[in-house]
Amino acid sequence: MSRTSALLLALATAVTLSTAIVSARQFAAPAGWKWVTDSPATLATGLEPAEGQWLFGTMAPGWHITTRPGVLLFEPSYTARARFALESESFLFPGTSTAGFGLFVGGANLEGRPRYAAFLIRRDGNATVQMVDAGQTTTLYPWTPSPAIVIGHEKDAVKNVIRLEAETTNILFLVNGQKIAEIPRDSRFDGVVGLRVGDQLNLHVTNVDLTHRLALPRPVK
Repeated sequence: MSRTSALLLALATAVTLSTAIVSARQFAAPAGWKWVTDSPATLATGLEPAEGQWLFGTMAPGWHITTRPGVLLFEPSYTARARFALESESFLFPGTSTAGFGLFVGGANLEGRPRYAAFLIRRDGNATVQMVDAGQTTTLYPWTPSPAIVIGHEKDAVKNVIRLEAETTNILFLVNGQKIAEIPRDSRFDGVVGLRVGDQLNLHVTNVDLTHRLALPRPVK
């Protein structure tokens, strides 16, 4: 059995436990992380949060997230500048929400009037890059379908690996190793990094990996 198949089986088992077992298990939020929801909601610790609640719980490997309103999730010390790569593996569970989810970079004033750039995908196979500043959204790359994105399934969770590669003059956006978009780089992409998850989604994120690149890229001959 492959690693992906084994992980899917384990996650599926966790989220389909009986109600009695689910209510007995508690999944605390990861230490040091913060969050900003799009509208007020109470953080729950069970896999089936009630109306008006949402879940951000530690479940190895990674975290399980069930949203009501959308949310920004971040550890304030995780910041990226200059040349860096940011990657996350996520498993999206069946549902009807077409909200986007993915990574954000360039975070500033996140608990006030937040500014950040988000690379998001949807269960219908579309992707976008957006800049959000104090409630105003600017589209840097419009919602566009890509065959690289695994489309959401009616019965099973699907895996996608989302990645950003920031260089000195450009930033590359990839899903499952395939290029989605490339846009010019500027200082707005420097800052706190984290997860952006839209409303009414149920997913499991296994990792958020940040790598700073110290060496300059090889010259093109």
